[in-house]
Amino acid sequence: MTLSEMDPVFASALRGALVAHVEGTARRRRRWHWKLGAGVLAGSSVLAGGVAVAATLLSQPGGTVTTPLGTAVTVTRTGTATVDLGSPPRGANGVSITLTCLSAGTYVFPGGASSTCTKGSQTGLVEPLGAGETSVTITSKPTNSWKLRAVFVQQVTTQWAVNAKGETYGVPNQNGTPDLQAVPLSAGIPGGYVESKALNCADGGDVSNPAQAVAWDTFSKKTKTLLPVYTRNGSTILGSYVVGGSGPGVRVVPLSTVAEKFCQTTRTRVAPSTGVAIPNVEGEPEGTAAGSLRALGLEAQVTEQPSSVVPQGEVITQSPVAGAEVPNGSSVHLTVSTGQPTDSIREQSTASPTTQPP
Repeated sequence: MTLSEMDPVFASALRGALVAHVEGTARRRRRWHWKLGAGVLAGSSVLAGGVAVAATLLSQPGGTVTTPLGTAVTVTRTGTATVDLGSPPRGANGVSITLTCLSAGTYVFPGGASSTCTKGSQTGLVEPLGAGETSVTITSKPTNSWKLRAVFVQQVTTQWAVNAKGETYGVPNQNGTPDLQAVPLSAGIPGGYVESKALNCADGGDVSNPAQAVAWDTFSKKTKTLLPVYTRNGSTILGSYVVGGSGPGVRVVPLSTVAEKFCQTTRTRVAPSTGVAIPNVEGEPEGTAAGSLRALGLEAQVTEQPSSVVPQGEVITQSPVAGAEVPNGSSVHLTVSTGQPTDSIREQSTASPTTQPP
């Protein structure tokens, strides 16, 4: 949960307490989990900004390579139960767990993470293996049934890659965060990288005192920030990445707006004068689409047109198409829906029944 989703009074108090104790506190270490079906894993890590870690990101530099060791143990149990796995093989440093919910409910894993799932869904994670550990315990209500598959694994964290500018890139791990952090891009555009300092800024990580914390809490509820996404070279822009809340009244702002208010010590990148890849804004509300383009140094030119398919106020088509590379400052033509064609509505309301022949 982010602070913008909490009760305002509680959020401000919590943020203040965190700020007051920030000195000397190590950054939290993320543990990567995955889920299948309708299972929801509480306490699992997400990338800053609330975007869940995709499996493709785990194959990035700095990700974890997991190798199964030995034979998997599969059991079916009801309620709270401990499953014996036997002695771990040489080199094992974790246990890969896949839980199938045979009853809808909440299940707690050994490390404290919990899964609230529907019948038939699966949740999986890798638990670190402590010295002398030979079993795993699943905690649940006495009436909840579940199936567990567990196998010892060896996990090895890969090294971050380094580009020609000397910047590290990849995914965060137990060693910290690279200079450029991998993020996904939608609409068929390959994933890229955002500057970790910029991502930290856009997520409120540079807030340094209680007054700023209160101001950030108010600001973040009303805005979402667009960050430029680069290729691994750290210069060529692929598109944009959104950090922030959603809902009515939320406005889109560029990173510079956030940096001026809350991240005075954060150096933000300036978009190059050429080589901007156009994002896909089709299907987005006009204001959101225009904001996405502005954040990349592009201008939106809007033409309105009726549509029986696309809701009023949303983008029907764009030109040039998504992924096209254009100079900085270029215009992108957006065709925005005005809703159902007037003639179509009139024809439907005035149509008379067909007269059947005698």
